[in-house]
Amino acid sequence: MRGSGGSSAGRGRGRDTVQGRGRGRGDPEQDAPEDSDPGAEQQVLAARPAPRRAARQPQPQGQPPATDETGRVRVTPDAARERLLDSRNDSGTASRAILPIFRSRWFAEGSSWKKITAEHKGFYFEEFKKGFCWDPTYPEDLIRGVFNRHAGNRYKDTLHTMKPDKKEGSVSADTWASWKRDWV
Repeated sequence: MRGSGGSSAGRGRGRDTVQGRGRGRGDPEQDAPEDSDPGAEQQVLAARPAPRRAARQPQPQGQPPATDETGRVRVTPDAARERLLDSRNDSGTASRAILPIFRSRWFAEGSSWKKITAEHKGFYFEEFKKGFCWDPTYPEDLIRGVFNRHAGNRYKDTLHTMKPDKKEGSVSADTWASWKRDWV
């Protein structure tokens, strides 16, 4: 009977439960197979998705992110490969740098991130590389992929604030007219 307060091993966290390991999980020492293969266990763990990014911790004030000898900010991808983080584990540095890159050059076919050509996305990435670097253990293709996801989110958010009649000053009239045709 549910909630009866029994203390049978391996059950949920009802009253008087000694183990408290969660509903239906039992005791891991008792449930582990005797002939388990550690290599197979590692394969299962490797196939799992990356853990979600932890909540951002407050950063020490006045502490700048780490830079290389040329002054470029060093970034690393987060565990989910969605954002580029600086040495303080903060994605804000890269996010704030992406918007001026967009403002430097808007493209007429850029009414959404999906419609931007690979050549134009490459232009944005090359501009990003002028101010940012990464550890050589991360291949450039990996960083480019994370940048494209990060920039895509920023691009979508930026266009959302402009739609339908709040044109930003850096967008030319021709580009704006092209975007409006796509949005209707």
